Amino acid sequence: YIISKPVENAKDRNKRSYALIGRLTEDIGLPLYVKFFSMLKKNKISYSLDVYGDGPYKSNIEKYGRIHGIVDETMQAIMKADIVCASSYLSIVDALSFGKPVLAFYNNPLKKDYLNGFPLLQHIMVSDNVEDALTKIESRNKEWNARKIIEETHNTFSWDQIMKDYLELWKK
Repeated sequence: YIISKPVENAKDRNKRSYALIGRLTEDIGLPLYVKFFSMLKKNKISYSLDVYGDGPYKSNIEKYGRIHGIVDETMQAIMKADIVCASSYLSIVDALSFGKPVLAFYNNPLKKDYLNGFPLLQHIMVSDNVEDALTKIESRNKEWNARKIIEETHNTFSWDQIMKDYLELWKK
């Protein structure tokens, strides 16, 4: 899905759109995403949220956005979002390939190491604290450069390389 030009984000700059992609379970840090969107709502920060996934935390997150459930394809979701909430390797790569910054929460040391070891960490806002995440989003807003994110993603990843990495991990 590597593309060569950024997809335009929402026209209303005062309202960020988020796409949350993944299983709605504790292991992806979903309680922290729930807390994050709860904080946005409580502080009257305008946003929209589209959720692509299913799981036990569905009822916890649905009051903050629209649930689409499990879908075959998330490209359109990523293209429409200003910020992609994801913690899976491939979802992060997909988001970055469209020039989208990623918000990824962690709730255990393994997830922290996994996310902090991601090759393009500079384009991912990794946190275990919702206030910290909001601060990172606000401070990085002026620095986001979709073309740069796309170029760096294109230069770092190829689907052949990702497949090779996964096969090597699987063999271990």
